[in-house]
This record gives sequence, structure tokens and C-alpha cells, in this order.
Amino acid sequence: MTVRKQLLLAYILVATILLSITMVVVISNYQNVLSSAERETRNLAISLGTHANDTFDRVNYVLDNVSQLLMQSDFTKYRTLDEAQKLFLSEYPMIQSLQLYDNRGQFYSATGQASTLKNIADTDYFTQFRDNLRQTPAIGQISKADQTKNWLIPIAQRTQDIAGNFTGVIIANVRADFFIDLYEHVDLGGEGVIALLHPSGQLLARYPYDAAMIGNDYSTAPVFAHFTDQQDGVFESRYLHDGGTYLSGFSKAPRYDLIVLVGRDKNKILQPWHMTLVSHILFTGLVLLVLAITGVTLNKHIQRTQQAEWKQFEAERHEAEALISEERIRLAFIGGAIGFWDWNLPNQRIYFNEYWYDILGYPYREEGIAQAEWNPLVHREDLPKLNDIIDQLIRHPGETYESRHRVRHSNGSWVWVLARGKVMSIDENDNPIRITGTVSDITEQQTIRAALEASENRFRTMFRKHSSVMLLIDPGTGQIVDANDAATSFYGYSHEQLRNMTIHEINMLSREHICKQKQLAMSEQQNIFVFPHRLANGSIRQVEVHSSPLVTDQSNLLFSIIHDVTDRERALSRIQHLAMTDQLTQLANRNEFNQQFEQRLTLCREQGQPLTLLLLDLDKFKAVNDTYGHPAGDQVLKNTAQILRQSCRESDVVARLGGDEFAILIPAAPERESIIAVAERIVTAFSKPMVLAGGFETVADFMLLYVYT
Repeated sequence: MTVRKQLLLAYILVATILLSITMVVVISNYQNVLSSAERETRNLAISLGTHANDTFDRVNYVLDNVSQLLMQSDFTKYRTLDEAQKLFLSEYPMIQSLQLYDNRGQFYSATGQASTLKNIADTDYFTQFRDNLRQTPAIGQISKADQTKNWLIPIAQRTQDIAGNFTGVIIANVRADFFIDLYEHVDLGGEGVIALLHPSGQLLARYPYDAAMIGNDYSTAPVFAHFTDQQDGVFESRYLHDGGTYLSGFSKAPRYDLIVLVGRDKNKILQPWHMTLVSHILFTGLVLLVLAITGVTLNKHIQRTQQAEWKQFEAERHEAEALISEERIRLAFIGGAIGFWDWNLPNQRIYFNEYWYDILGYPYREEGIAQAEWNPLVHREDLPKLNDIIDQLIRHPGETYESRHRVRHSNGSWVWVLARGKVMSIDENDNPIRITGTVSDITEQQTIRAALEASENRFRTMFRKHSSVMLLIDPGTGQIVDANDAATSFYGYSHEQLRNMTIHEINMLSREHICKQKQLAMSEQQNIFVFPHRLANGSIRQVEVHSSPLVTDQSNLLFSIIHDVTDRERALSRIQHLAMTDQLTQLANRNEFNQQFEQRLTLCREQGQPLTLLLLDLDKFKAVNDTYGHPAGDQVLKNTAQILRQSCRESDVVARLGGDEFAILIPAAPERESIIAVAERIVTAFSKPMVLAGGFETVADFMLLYVYT
């Protein structure tokens, strides 16, 4: 095959490979860009859906509190709404106003600017509230405020009296521009749309803002079909407004079924990929062009020189091979910064190449130097060891030797060298007559090694004498490799005892848990931990451990700095207890009860465990305060708490919800009769008169007990 055909086939092969690689890279980049955009769009929709859910949770919190005010307040409902305006609306700017309707759906009162509907009796949520078919808040249809013409999203809640009778509906009007302002600051990476939709399909908020679209029904739009069966997702759709293709992500607010839709222009998303595609095409074309020009030029050059070279090839082949071999050896020593030496033992002379003389700064001597001249150049501390190595080599000619020693430079300084050698020739009696080898300058490496040793010594001194407790731990076995003086003082063990222990003997957590924490520290995913550590005297101390990986020449270790935080953890525990305890009765407060209720309700649903809730309301408790005074009322509450604790098991949760309301949560109750027995014990205990300042009072006369299972 001619050279021209070979070059042509090589060019076709290289071009095919290059085009294939370019195609794979371009397709992979396209998939990565699109996959990343889908993930970002979906996550953004989920985040905005969570924001919408949290926003309406906060509004619902206001409605719950205002409902309580309406149910318990001695003032008129007009004044109660005014009080709610002062208490809540300034802290919840998303709420434009509050509206109150009576049990016939007739408008009663309002605060702020609102869309005042005179009667809401025909709305679905009013009917559900009235017929006790719905207890959760409902989001109504969006409307405009009468005065400001701002779009308002109503969220309605049922109101009732103390007996639980339906008294009407309270509505909080949420400003739609609260969501629009947020969406305006969301980075969509180009053109895009963010919309908030009512479960019925009505558009509640949109960015970019378009007044003509707010309030319209989009339940029949093709994109709405994606929302029916999934909680969140991503899909492609064609936007009717401008005909563009959009990558759309959506998420439902879990408690209100609101839908957040995020649409991003697909062309804008792929714009960087398009630029990358163009650059790949241009680069591939340029490389192919350069290869083509190079191939043509090389082919012409080969054709011009091939005939002339062929005539001389046979005659010069052996000579060229010898020269090439010699040149390779010379270049290898020069390029590798390696000196060469040849020791002739019979005449006791050593021959060195030019690089050896360059290392030591001496002029080149082709005749070599005598061994008697060589020995004084070696540092007197290194010479005995070097002679021992050479003697060992002479006695065992088949071995090789290696030595690190210092040689005097012409300027009087010392140069560290690495010398290697081997016996190359022996006489008829197997005695070495020629030894050759290499020598290289390792002064810089030795200087670095000395600096590292000094640094390690400084670290060990600092480690040993530092006032903080420090441990070096093998992450695989948990063995304590080393401990400083502060560690021996803190744990009460000697240094030798600690080195023979594992961290599992000190850390009170399970071995599996400790291993997981060590993996987190070694991968630097987490560096700060709080553990219970046992001291030599048996006491348990809470410690904060700062751990990070430490790489040494021999292995990888875990370097831990330990601080005793027992007092801090006790203070934090006390603060948490105060936050979760009613200070008057020392029962769990409403916050603690809500957390316990959520946890037990989850177990009830997931594992099928029974759960019973008892609610206790001291009816006419206000009369006790009015008759005997507030100290007597406080005593009634304390006595009530004591009776409830004595009537329940240790595993039951007894809480004061506020005022004269108490609750008991009984998990895993074995049977209905046991619940009735608890209720009967409570009623019996309350039937006995309480001794109050100024008289006696029987709490059972004004106690209401509700049982839910």
C-alpha cells in the first residue's frame, strides 16, 4: 500500500473518530442541559408551592386566633375585629382585610379594604361549614377590592361558639400582589412565567402580571390535565400567548391544593448549548482542515525524500543504529538529570560523566579520579555507612546497592546525592572487577524531608502540650493512636491506657452509629458532633468533638479536638423544658402537645395503633375567679393538673392548652373500657370539693369532658 493511500485511510479514520466524539459530546451536553433545567424547574415549582402553603398556613393561624377571640371575647364583634387588625395584620402584610359573616351568610363586619359580598350563603364552603362537613379552611374565588381594585384571594374559616355551634364564617383577604412581588424576584434564567392557580382552575396570581388574565378559568386548558394525578412534575407545553415551547414544572400546595406552575422558555434554556454546538462544529472543522493540510504536505515531503533516503539506507543502517543507541543513553542521563559512574577496581579509578562534575562544580576529567581522591569528598558521617554498603556489594556481586550520602561541592557546601550501583564484571575467581551505576542530586528532596520532619516534630509538641483535649484515631478500627496530656487529665486514664483503648470504649453511642459519624468526618461532610463520653471514674460528660481527616506518610487518621459542653447541654435542656412546659401547672403546653399529637397521629396512621384524645373544659371557670379571686383560680388549675396526672399513665401526654382547657393524649390504649375507666377516675376525683380561699367549690359542677378515639 502506497504512502498516499495510508495517509488517506488515516485521515478518514481520524475524521470519523473526531466526528463521533463530537456527536457524543454534543448529545450528552444537550441531555445534561435539559435534565438540569427540568430538575431546576421542578425544584423551583416545589419551593414556590411550599411558600404558598406556608403563607396560607400563617393566614390560617390568624383566622384560628381571631376565631378564638370572637368565641371568648367579652367585647362586641366589631371591636374584636379591630383588635385583630391591631394584633395580626401589621405582622402579616399579606392580609389586606378581615370580613365576618353570620350563620345565615349575611355580611356582618369588616376591617380594611375588601370586596364586600353582602351574602355568601350560596358558596360551597359556607354550606360545608354550616352543615359541619368541613373543618379545614377553604380558599374562595379571587375578586377585586371595592375601593383599591386590588385582586384579593379569600381564605375562609368556620366560627363557632364555646359549645361548638356554628356562628358564621370569617374571611381573610390575601393580596394577590404579595405572590406577584415574590415571583418578580425569582430568577428564571431568561423569559418565563410563574402562575398560582386555584384547584378549580382560576388564575390567582401571575408573573409577568397581566390584569386581563387574573381571575380567568383555565381548567379546560391542555396543561391542566397534568395536575390531576401527580403532586408535582415537569412537562413540555406550547404557550398559547406567544406560541413558544416552554419547559413547565408544577407543584401542589399539599394542604390547600393550590397549584404553582413555573414555565421557562426552552429556547432560552438551550441557548448556551446552541453556542457550544457551534463552537464544537467550528473546532472540528478546523481540526479536520489542519489534518488535511498536514497530510498533503507530509505526503509531498515523503515523496521527495524517500528515494534519496532509500539509496543510503542499507549502507548507513548499522552505523545509525549504533549512534542512535549511544545518543539515547546520553539523552536519558541528561534529560533525567542523572550522573553516570564506572569504577575499575583493579586500577582503583572511578570515571564519571559530565553531569556528575556539574553537580559538584568540578572541571571534567576524562581520565577519572583515584579512589584515594574520592573518599575525602564524602561527608565523614556518611563514609562508614557507604563503605559498609560497598563491602556488602563486593561480597554479594549479584545484588544492587543504594546509598544516600553527602558529597563536598567545590564551593565547600554539601550536596545530597542518591547513588545506585551493580557489579557488571567479575574475574575467573568471581571477584568484582567493574562496578557501574548512577548518581542524582537529591539535595532539594532532602531539604524538603528535613523540613517535613521538623514540621511533624512541631506538630507533635503542640499536640502534646495543647490545653485542649486531642485524640488521633484510626477511622477503620476506632483505635486511639495517640492522646495529648490534656486528654489523659480529662479522661483520667494514663497515656499508655488510652493508646490501648478504642473510641468505642469511651463513646457511649452504639458502634454502628459511631462508625457512621467517623465516615462523615473522614469525608468532611460533617466535622462537629456532640457525644456522651465516659471517664475513668464512670461519670458521663457531654462533649463537642471537632473532627477532620489527617493524612500521614503511614496512614490516614482522624484528628479530634474535644470540648466538655456538659453544662451547656444542661442549660439548653432546661431552656427547652421551659419552652415546652406550662409554668403554672408544670404540664405540657400547647406547643409540646401539638408536637406529640402530630407524632402519635403519624404512628396511628402508619402502624394502626389506637389513639385516644380527652378534652377537659372547666365551664364557668370565670365565676371562680370573680368569686374567690385569681389566686384561687390558679389553685383550681394546679389541682386540676395534679388530678389529671394521677389519673393517667406515665406514657400519656397531659397538657394545658390555655385558660381553663386541658387535653389528655392516650396512645396504644388496649380497649375501650380502659378509656372509660380513665374518664371515670377523672370525674370521681373532680366530684370532691376543692378547698379554696374563702370557701369550697366542686369542680365537677362546671366541668365538661370530651372523649375522642
